[in-house]
Amino acid sequence: MDEGASLEAPAPFAIPDPVLFYGTSITQGGCASRPGLSYQSMLARELNIDYANFGFSGRGKAEASVAGALAEVTTSCFVIDGVQNASVKELEARFRPFLKIVRAAQPQTPILAVTGVFSGVELWSDSEHQIREQKRETIRRVVRDEQPADPGLHLLEALDYFGSDVTDGSVDGTHPNEIGFTRIAAGMKPCLARILGLA
Repeated sequence: MDEGASLEAPAPFAIPDPVLFYGTSITQGGCASRPGLSYQSMLARELNIDYANFGFSGRGKAEASVAGALAEVTTSCFVIDGVQNASVKELEARFRPFLKIVRAAQPQTPILAVTGVFSGVELWSDSEHQIREQKRETIRRVVRDEQPADPGLHLLEALDYFGSDVTDGSVDGTHPNEIGFTRIAAGMKPCLARILGLA
């Protein structure tokens, strides 16, 4: 160490417990060139928070067993991001029970459900657009149904910040690059800050 240097405790985070992110390869940070450029890392720096990343490439299908495991984690907020790898039928069957398992274990912890980001394939395939929109609508419907009895449940529309205009925001039309992750972080920040009392 340099002469006169000192070791000190880091400045505390703005909130005591990390934010838990659950989802697919997008949540995992796949296609970011380094971990610090995933959208969660960007949010962590912007909001001075810690986070736990439970993004699973090829998975993120809202299984009940996963909900049970996530519900054991001490967190300031659950962010359920997209779960786009589930089929429409799987999502319709699983998403509501998934939320209920988490809520039963942690009745006071906020939950932010996020609809799926836009995928380039939706520009030229009506059937793929319909499938992805059905998934988004499933998430919207479940949140709308549950919100009257669960004011700690929130909805965020990913299309508001990652829609068809983000033509250079992904590596393959679906997985964000740094431009895409920057858009996601910027779009999610106001909502998450408000939920965490940091706005």
